[in-house]
Amino acid sequence: METNKADDLFEYSAPGALGQVRTLPQFLEAAGYLTLEDQKLVVQQALNLIEDVYVHLPMKKAIHAIDPAQRLRLFKRQLELMKTPMNERAFHNEMISTFVSLRDLHTNYMLPSYFADYVAFLPFQVEEFYADQNAVECQYVVTRLVDGFTHPQFRERVAIHHWNGMPISRAIDLNADRNAGSNPEARHARGLENLTTRPLFMSLPPDEEWVIVGFKGTDGGDYEIRLPWKVFQPDSENGVAVQLQGATAVSRRVGIDLAAEMLRRTTVALFKPEVAEKRKIAAAALGTPRLTGEAPQNPFPDILRCTTVNTRDGSFGYLRIFSFAP
Repeated sequence: METNKADDLFEYSAPGALGQVRTLPQFLEAAGYLTLEDQKLVVQQALNLIEDVYVHLPMKKAIHAIDPAQRLRLFKRQLELMKTPMNERAFHNEMISTFVSLRDLHTNYMLPSYFADYVAFLPFQVEEFYADQNAVECQYVVTRLVDGFTHPQFRERVAIHHWNGMPISRAIDLNADRNAGSNPEARHARGLENLTTRPLFMSLPPDEEWVIVGFKGTDGGDYEIRLPWKVFQPDSENGVAVQLQGATAVSRRVGIDLAAEMLRRTTVALFKPEVAEKRKIAAAALGTPRLTGEAPQNPFPDILRCTTVNTRDGSFGYLRIFSFAP
């Protein structure tokens, strides 16, 4: 069957609750940069951490056949021979790759605030499923679209089969290699989760300004759509921002996965704006006196969901916990 090609960028409007939204080129044009001295300092501090503080280093070297300390020493020597700063993306790519090689979600390299304060996204979410328990290969479908996105063929439940000209499964595998999961399954899950939504405090902006998605429409035809990456800045109003200073202190005590928490909040803001609005209303109502006998309002509708489930064995209370972040 002949594929309907994507000739032009398909522009879309982002939910108003996200605030100012920019294209990827607009964002990169305004981004900051590190000086050569900044880069040398960052590498030295990373070397101090890995060599002198990171107690799992011998184990990681043995099970992953890596030597991140030597890699950092060589990188430091490379910078000492330079007279101008290394390309910003190349520098952070090397630092991220070094920390990702540890395969440790609790030992991370966080980008400077001119990246870390932003999120890059495409207007849809992809999830996987198996047609039945005997299926060998999974399928990838669009499960959510941002509010206001309309297209005659690209809708919820369409199956994606290609991504920028490569099979979708291969694109996810390549993205998975950029994540720090300790086993292939964990990295695959992360590669799928942030395929279309990328908080930039641990991941660089996408290399491509747009993606070409090949999919099978609900009418059975094969189509392509070209969609641009867009960037927004989370804040306390849209409920996405993670206060890194406080969250990092908390994470040392309870082991919070900051990347997963940021991704969860972004997913709510992009695809469940009504839940984000409920949280704002509930937060405003905290501390307000209730009438006698009045049921308390759930102050965290994006974290806790409670309902009653009726079964043949009776009615049961059901509590869904989406996050353990305080």
